[in-house]
Amino acid sequence: MDQRGLAVSGARGTAEYEELSDEELIAAAGGGDQQAFGELYNRHHRHLWATAVRTARTLDDAEDCLQEAFERAYQLCREFRGDCRVASWLHRIVINACVDTARRNRIRLSFPMPEDPSGLASDDGVGVDRLDTRIAVYTALRKLPRQQVEAIIAVDVYGLSITEAAEALGVQPGTVKSRRARARDRLSRLLR
Repeated sequence: MDQRGLAVSGARGTAEYEELSDEELIAAAGGGDQQAFGELYNRHHRHLWATAVRTARTLDDAEDCLQEAFERAYQLCREFRGDCRVASWLHRIVINACVDTARRNRIRLSFPMPEDPSGLASDDGVGVDRLDTRIAVYTALRKLPRQQVEAIIAVDVYGLSITEAAEALGVQPGTVKSRRARARDRLSRLLR
């Protein structure tokens, strides 16, 4: 039983789950309470879906990554140490699932081009310039170490603060700052 007198595992009403903190839910899920994990899923699904969509190459990959991440989180919830927020822990699992999927699909990585690329550019050529820039940035990012890419994407693409990025990546804020600085320095040299 927890401090509220609720059984950690077992049947509860939906309202009781809604009153529990994420930490209480993960503890209950770690004890085998699937409804507690279901409440965590309901609370965090939208944010984690958005993360998967931004991180994965396609919507299908995002869907697969999110499913894989929630399955993995359920398997690992017993091991949750509480040294970060549950939301950050789930976020990291989704990112890892997306990175793993990208690695598995690395052979298939390419830029899909339409049969008639003339539709990519406006009359002034801005569309082609943007595509060229995206290809150059993508190519440069692939030359950086994974940890540097994660730091720069967390802060510069997702807009996380240094502290939030550190929590999501499971490192100290100073580590995020240094990785991001090294990544930006190397990117500026690669993109000249």
